[in-house]
Amino acid sequence: MSSPKASLAEFLNKFLEEQIQYLGFQFHAKTGSIEAIHPEHLVAKAIQFAPANLYELIPLLLSLQDTLLTQRKTISIPNVNLPIAQLSAIEVANLHILPYGRSKYSYVCLVENLSHHAKWLQNMQQSAHDSSIYNELLLANEKILKLEKENLELRNRELEQMQAFKNRLYAAIAHELRNPTQGIIGLAELIQEEPLSAKQTEYIKSIYRAALHMQTLLNDFLDYSKLEAGEISLVQQPFSIQDILNHLELSLLKATQEKGLFLRIYVSASIPPVVIGDSARLLQILYNLAGNAIKFTEKGGISIEAYLDAIDAERCRVRLEIKDTGIGIPPEKLQTIFEPYKQAHDDTYLRFGGTGLGLAIVKELVERMGGSIQVQSKVERGSTFIVLLPFKMAEISANLLEEDLSPVPEDFHGIRTLLAEDNPAISLYLQKILEKRGIHVDVATSVAQASKLLEKNTYQLLLCDWHLSDGTVEPLLKKLFAQQQDQPRPAVVLISASEKVNEHGLAFDAIIPKHFNESQFFHSLSPILKRIRPFPRLISFEHLLEYTQHDEELLLSILSSIIPDLELKNEALKKAYASKLTRKIGEIVHQVKPIAQILGYEEFIYHVEKVNFILNNQLNPHLRLKPHIKKIQEIIPEVIAELKHYQKQLKDMLSL
Repeated sequence: MSSPKASLAEFLNKFLEEQIQYLGFQFHAKTGSIEAIHPEHLVAKAIQFAPANLYELIPLLLSLQDTLLTQRKTISIPNVNLPIAQLSAIEVANLHILPYGRSKYSYVCLVENLSHHAKWLQNMQQSAHDSSIYNELLLANEKILKLEKENLELRNRELEQMQAFKNRLYAAIAHELRNPTQGIIGLAELIQEEPLSAKQTEYIKSIYRAALHMQTLLNDFLDYSKLEAGEISLVQQPFSIQDILNHLELSLLKATQEKGLFLRIYVSASIPPVVIGDSARLLQILYNLAGNAIKFTEKGGISIEAYLDAIDAERCRVRLEIKDTGIGIPPEKLQTIFEPYKQAHDDTYLRFGGTGLGLAIVKELVERMGGSIQVQSKVERGSTFIVLLPFKMAEISANLLEEDLSPVPEDFHGIRTLLAEDNPAISLYLQKILEKRGIHVDVATSVAQASKLLEKNTYQLLLCDWHLSDGTVEPLLKKLFAQQQDQPRPAVVLISASEKVNEHGLAFDAIIPKHFNESQFFHSLSPILKRIRPFPRLISFEHLLEYTQHDEELLLSILSSIIPDLELKNEALKKAYASKLTRKIGEIVHQVKPIAQILGYEEFIYHVEKVNFILNNQLNPHLRLKPHIKKIQEIIPEVIAELKHYQKQLKDMLSL
């Protein structure tokens, strides 16, 4: 019950450490009075002091009065029921009576609130319980996050698998739909060259237009899908912007003529002759914009103009304007026409067809090339699309320009070609247009068949699709490219609907996309054809004799007239070009043309005709004339030397 050694400070420190609520007051053992106590050396905020009217305790304290008067010691009474008004929460308490101060009758009483202690412990336990729950919640959240992460990773794998399936589906579409469509277009072109009745001509033109429309839809769909998947890459190589626009002009000429529209092409002389960039993507951008212009224009025509917007030592920016006099675009639609599946007019699909992807593809390509596109339009007056594209500067290369503009001869007798293509329509179409130019064609529909033909025969050209009936041509081409340099191999040209073939690292001589017409095909093939069979340089003496019906004296007379005339015209042409006298150039070339035709010199004829074409169709022709004038000036001295040789032979023959 009692502990004589316990002091007030020890009790209070114990209470403070254990966070026990207690009531403290002073008791005078002799008089039995109760007074408030405020010990300044203790932490007051931890103590609740009671007033002096705690009379409920007096009977208990008086019962201990004799002990407290005779024995000055600490008395502790445990588990006392003390319903104290000031501490209504107290139900059970320990009473501690401790000597206090200097008077032997002075004590301090501490009421230790066991109910508060229990509540504090309960709170601590609840707090610990809450902390445990919190920790469990944290663990649960961590598990949820982990599960969500695993689910996200699983979803990503599923999306990747879906994308891979989507890509395989697109490849199947490209092969199964695009190829037959290309075959239909090609064969329709060939049929139109045959003698047909008016009704047959009408039918075949309808088939041709329908196939072209289907090809356009497929191309838009596949190109946009590739852009979404990030599968279209840009190629940096030197090219001529003028040559791209010339090629575009040839591609659009038929469509504009059928609708009775004019087509104007202008390239500013300030644009560098050669730049570095992706010529195929530039052509695609222009073709899409010009195709739209033709589709939405019923009268008037189309203008495609190129200007230099900015230039420094390393880069230049070209401004391309595609103008039409068509139906125009409503102002409220100008901000949305570049969005996929959006069209300028609500009835556009019904009137003109299309997917609404063309301009979205153009915008994506332009931005990937580092450029920008905007549109200006007025309803019923027409539209102007303005494209700004940056290109790297390149050294001016006459060789590049000449190669791009090299003529495609009509006669390639002596070139033997292996065509590896498993689509019957495309195979037949390519075979016919090659044979039209005197090229001997062998056809293979499988890799195995192509391998056997390559082992058996010598070919100058291999034209092949990537996918044949029994697999890809990759192993065949790797074997072909691995041959020793002293073993002649054919030039290899891939005709493919896919752009991923470049990833295989094979050194193709050329890759031609599998959506082309005859002129586009031979334009792409021209550099290869020139390399494997250069133009004949010699004039056929037999041809000249046939021209004069074997009248040798007449031929000698013609040669005696032609030789000095060509010498004078070559010198005059040189001066006229140096002085930029385009009219004079035209007159000279017009006079030279019949001589070239008499001689039957195809390359001579081509360059003469090309000069005439440029003079009649280009607003600023001087730059584009250069490679052709240079070629004519190279040809004429060779022609003169050969004619002098024939002239001497004729004189010798006639003197016998």
